[in-house]
Amino acid sequence: MKGFFARAKALLPCMALGLAFAQTASAQPPVITNYNDLRAAVNRGGMSIFASNATVTLSGSAETLKVTTAVVLNGATNHDGTTNTATINRASGSGPMFIITNGGSLTLVNLTISGGLNTNGGAIHNDAGGTLIISNCVFTGNTATNFSGADGTPGSIQGNNNGGNGGDGLSASGGAIFSQGTLEVFFSIFNNNTVTAGNGGNGG
Repeated sequence: MKGFFARAKALLPCMALGLAFAQTASAQPPVITNYNDLRAAVNRGGMSIFASNATVTLSGSAETLKVTTAVVLNGATNHDGTTNTATINRASGSGPMFIITNGGSLTLVNLTISGGLNTNGGAIHNDAGGTLIISNCVFTGNTATNFSGADGTPGSIQGNNNGGNGGDGLSASGGAIFSQGTLEVFFSIFNNNTVTAGNGGNGG
């Protein structure tokens, strides 16, 4: 009898561990419905999914998300398996929606990304050493732009009637994405994303 109780006692940790694995396997990913949810998902890492037909809006230049770990944002399905359509949109301010740092990884699945505004990578800036994977996404209406050069000094001010040269406009790259790291894109659409470098300044 003692042997039976000893074996039963020894099995308890294994049973508890199995139950923990079962609970983890059945746990649903966190659901994103707004910007605060999205920020928490990026900070937490791992996979998160979007509420049905959710539109997550970024407002103001401070609302840029820095990816430092492995993050998966999945807009493909709801908890019940039905198809979902989710959008991440910048409504105001400037800056990329996501900055992926060295060692960070961002995977986007079945999402529409729109309204990004930045100098290099309107929607996403992927640093060297970062990884960006995109599948079944739409990038639309994102813009990379920069400042125009300063005007030259008027000749009357220079005292020789020769106006000064205008300054160079500043460069811009990647209307939707600027990537110096690993970038993989599958079955995605890029539509109406633009790059506009700054104009040269007027001569004096």
